[in-house]
Amino acid sequence: MRRDKNPIQDLRTMAFAGAMMFVSAAVLTIVALVLPHQPGPDPLTDVIMSAFALACAGLLIAIRNRLRVWFFHVLVQFGNLLIAAGMYAGGPTETTEHYTLLYLWGALYASYFFSRRAAVIHMLLGSLGYAVVLALKEPNLFWVSRWFVMMGSFMIAAIIVNWLTRQIRTLARSDSLTGLYNRRTFEEELGRTLRRAERDQRPVCVILLDLDNFKRINDTLGHSTGDRLLKESAAAWNEQVRHNDILARYGGDEFAVLLPECSLQHAEMVAGRLHRATPSQATCSIGFAMWDGTESEDALLTRVDEALYRAKRKGRNRVSTAVPLPSLDL
Repeated sequence: MRRDKNPIQDLRTMAFAGAMMFVSAAVLTIVALVLPHQPGPDPLTDVIMSAFALACAGLLIAIRNRLRVWFFHVLVQFGNLLIAAGMYAGGPTETTEHYTLLYLWGALYASYFFSRRAAVIHMLLGSLGYAVVLALKEPNLFWVSRWFVMMGSFMIAAIIVNWLTRQIRTLARSDSLTGLYNRRTFEEELGRTLRRAERDQRPVCVILLDLDNFKRINDTLGHSTGDRLLKESAAAWNEQVRHNDILARYGGDEFAVLLPECSLQHAEMVAGRLHRATPSQATCSIGFAMWDGTESEDALLTRVDEALYRAKRKGRNRVSTAVPLPSLDL
């Protein structure tokens, strides 16, 4: 299966999670001023930093539908900058050091939503900012071991979270038997692809494949043979699609291919390659269609499904295109 370099990101979820972090940091900071604490922290600095955090949260909610991924990278570093500035201007080190725990929030946020490489870069930048604050406020180097243990602990925790998150996402997005994407992932990607295609005026095609007489194979040769055929077919078909195409097990012995930026003629070529790549002990029927530029996801899949069953009605082991053909040239 073609794996994404970055996890799938729900930008609105990222916005709400970021807003929640900024609001929570602001509230905790203000409440900490009211609770018993060591003398020394500057209340004005804490109030100003909290106001900035609340403003960030409000901005995130206000423009959540217009955001891009790069904005959240900037956001994490702005959060790290606020923490460093608050610690530097907020009073003696011993009275502001508990705010270093806020670095953990940014580390976990980056490790959950970003790739491992991006998360590590964010954590390194946050650690560097904290080191600069300590170096400016403490003339000796006694702070180095404290900084190393704290930032190292945050980084290890965030890397573990990133690894576990990737494992969970892989399980949730893939079919356990074939290793391909599952139906839920295919439908999510189809929705995203059509929205992108509508915005950029790009063609999109969809292919459905169905192994012929698969139930008979299971009944006569056993389910282990059927499972082996599914895995062999998935592996063979996976070699015939591009890196950015989505091949998924749609259900049972039915598979689906999403072809972004693909003309109808190219889709026909891909369908032919998939048909020829089917393992020799089986045959398959294939239907395909090009999105007409306006129809819904369900309408497109219905047309492709009708093309597939037309191929089956005509005797199976063949490729059929949907009719009517798309009326809009993209």
